[in-house]
Parts: sequence; C-alpha cells; structure tokens
Amino acid sequence: MIAVKPTDAEAHYTIGVIDWKAAYNNAIPVRNKLGQQDDGSAIKDKKACAELAQLNTPIVDEGLDNLQKAIDNRANYSDAMAYLNLLYRRKAELECGNDDARKADVAKADEWVKKAMDAKKQSNASGGITIDPDK
Repeated sequence: MIAVKPTDAEAHYTIGVIDWKAAYNNAIPVRNKLGQQDDGSAIKDKKACAELAQLNTPIVDEGLDNLQKAIDNRANYSDAMAYLNLLYRRKAELECGNDDARKADVAKADEWVKKAMDAKKQSNASGGITIDPDK
C-alpha cells in the first residue's frame, strides 16, 4: 500500500504496530528469563541487553519511522501517538547501561502519551467519536 500511496497514514501506522508487537515479543522472554518485569526498567544483564538491542534496534527504528510518517500525514492521529509512546519504551530498554539515553527515551514516551491524550480530547471536542455511557 505504501508503494502505491506513500502518504497513507494507516499503512504506516500498521507497520509501526507490527514492529511494536515484534519488539515486545522479543523482549518479554528475555525479561522473564532474567526475572525482570516489563516495567520500563533497564535490562540488568549486559550480554542479554546487547543481544536484545542487536535484535530489536532495527525493528524499533522502523516502527518509530513509520509511526512518525503516519503522524506527518495525519497530524492528530492519536493511535499512532500512543504506539510511539510504546516504541520509545521499547527503545529505552535497548540503551544497555546508558541511563541518560534510557531516561531521554522514557521522557519522549511520556511526551507522546500527553500528545495522544490531547489529540483524543481535541477529536472528542470537535465531534469525533464519543461514547455515550447511558446507552
């Protein structure tokens, strides 16, 4: 689809979601083996972190790039913003001992959470999809 219509926000979003899922599926077994929760903390084992970084960095980078393209083509795409948050959290765990870089990635993730919430509010205020709790 992207080859036919490079500005298709949903196509770029779909790739970003698939990349997040692949990175998540790679990270969880590593964390489980180390007895670490998926809570945003650094992976403590340097060898395991380096192996995961080698595996996930290209996936995470591709996902970040595609989600950014989705937002470039649809400015208030809150779902893409939410997945940018998730992918920056995956990126943070790949910093392998560089705590400043990990913190910067987490801060970027937090920024995307706020942007996603703001975009949702704006969409609801402008007549976007709303849920009526009484129905």
